Amino acid sequence: VYGNLYNFYAVANPNGLCPTGWHVPADWEWNTLVRYLEPSADTTCMDCFQGATAGGALKEIGVTHWASPNTGATNSSGFSARSGGDRDVDGTYYAKDTVGIWWCSNTGSPNYAYHRILYNFSGGVYRTYGDKPYGFSVRCVKD
Repeated sequence: VYGNLYNFYAVANPNGLCPTGWHVPADWEWNTLVRYLEPSADTTCMDCFQGATAGGALKEIGVTHWASPNTGATNSSGFSARSGGDRDVDGTYYAKDTVGIWWCSNTGSPNYAYHRILYNFSGGVYRTYGDKPYGFSVRCVKD
């Protein structure tokens, strides 16, 4: 229902998670998507919400796969994001109904990689980076 959660080493594996002709989007591609959905969004900030509505345009409507209130969810983009949560380095799963986190294909440092977060309480997209061993969702895009 929510898809698999992968660590960044799986994302960076040269064999790839995505089928031929597809790829895991880079940080700049996420910024382009956010700016398309919300032209006034701040796509230069780090550890911040990039605007107030782009996340809602990505989130599946309703509370079947999101905890209430699922703020701002319109799915106007057709992305149909679900709150798959995350997997800690010890294998423990967290926040399945309240957060969805998607890896970017590029790193911010040797230990961290970029990702985007959607929350049930916000219509924004949160841009940050985190530890590579954590398990997050992946969305492939066509080359």
